[in-house]
Amino acid sequence: MDLTPSQRSAIEHVTAWAKNQRQDADATITHILNMSNISRERWRQAVRHVKVHARIGLQFHPDRPDASMRTVAEALLEDGIYKSQFETLISNGSVTAYPGGERDLWEKRLFGGAYHRKGVISKDQNMGRFT
Repeated sequence: MDLTPSQRSAIEHVTAWAKNQRQDADATITHILNMSNISRERWRQAVRHVKVHARIGLQFHPDRPDASMRTVAEALLEDGIYKSQFETLISNGSVTAYPGGERDLWEKRLFGGAYHRKGVISKDQNMGRFT
């Protein structure tokens, strides 16, 4: 799957942020390991284990109706794609997944504005699929 320029930019932003935070994060991890009497090697083994065996869980309510009154399960079956709350406008928490909403602004900070730049098709115009 090819990444769009926006997706590449978002990944670059998060990678740069993580590299910038690495020293502080490593110091925090070292402190916690020392306080817990856990060796660095034991921690590395645990991280490797998580990387191999971790799974992603998707949260959704299959019985909720979307704007067209299809249930989430029906839409998933018919469309064959898992849609974001920007697309479905369904949330079990904050319903701020709209341009300028709290969720939108949080994602803008998180991804360095990668999906808010001029020339990027907006979420509402492109049903949540960025270009």
